Amino acid sequence: MSQITITIIVPTFNSERYARSCLDSIFVQTYKGFEVIVFDNGSNDGTLNLVEEYPVKIVRSRENVGWARANNLCIRGVKTKYVFLLNIDTVLDPNCLRRLYEFAESKNDLGCVSPAIVEYSEFLSGKKTMGYPLTFDIRSGFIRAYDVNKEYVEVGFVPGTALFANLDRLQDQLCFREDFFMYHEDVELSLRIITKTGFKLYFLNTAIVAHDSKQSFSRFSTCRLALRNLFTCLVEYQNRKEFWEHFSAYGRSLFRLYKDFYCQYYPFTYPILGTFYLTASLFKLKENKSMDLSRLYEVNRKLDKWPKRFEFIF
Repeated sequence: MSQITITIIVPTFNSERYARSCLDSIFVQTYKGFEVIVFDNGSNDGTLNLVEEYPVKIVRSRENVGWARANNLCIRGVKTKYVFLLNIDTVLDPNCLRRLYEFAESKNDLGCVSPAIVEYSEFLSGKKTMGYPLTFDIRSGFIRAYDVNKEYVEVGFVPGTALFANLDRLQDQLCFREDFFMYHEDVELSLRIITKTGFKLYFLNTAIVAHDSKQSFSRFSTCRLALRNLFTCLVEYQNRKEFWEHFSAYGRSLFRLYKDFYCQYYPFTYPILGTFYLTASLFKLKENKSMDLSRLYEVNRKLDKWPKRFEFIF
């Protein structure tokens, strides 16, 4: 029997549709030195019955405590060197875990590494799977700041969709902001790791994970919560040099979310007002390398209250 070196953590909530394909892909991995913990957030469909068919540890919650807290509760009990945080609406390539493990073992400065996250439907249909990872590109714009054609590249962000981390090195820093509930907890974690631990974040092009990104972004009020959380990161880390080293990535992500918000709620005003406000604000921020925090706190306050009329004016 292989030595257990990796703990895979999979939060679920009414995930019967995805659970079997996700777990099947885990248990056909060519690397066998892993254990699986499934945290169920109070599912009321057939998720638990399905999960019980597999050799996994199950943690049950009576209520939905959120993605961040679910992962945190599981991480606290992990004893292995590595932890792999995985969304239930994913499918792994059979060699994914082995490639992540071997890469992590080869990098003395690695804190976390992200696999290439590709289109779920194309992966299942057998089409070409290499390409722009969805978690970076389609929803956030992060990947456009990096050369993902290389086998691996150092990045400023690793998505929580599929996050492989060296727990021995990160220790107490490997935890998510529970007040975020969901969306951009991984951005805050990424910034915290590179600013407080000194370890690096990587993207590995040869490890493949398929993700149904449309499903993940259709469950919640995406724009409001995602914008609020990303602005919180901006407020707290704007004075760190590591933030500015990856400013292009964070700026692209913020612009994409802002565009989504305006297109959804103010479709006729976005092309003029939305582009002008955010572009001007980001250029000002990059030029000055700092910003009046009271202005950003005001934006966060407005996002929390979900106003009928919303404008970003810095």
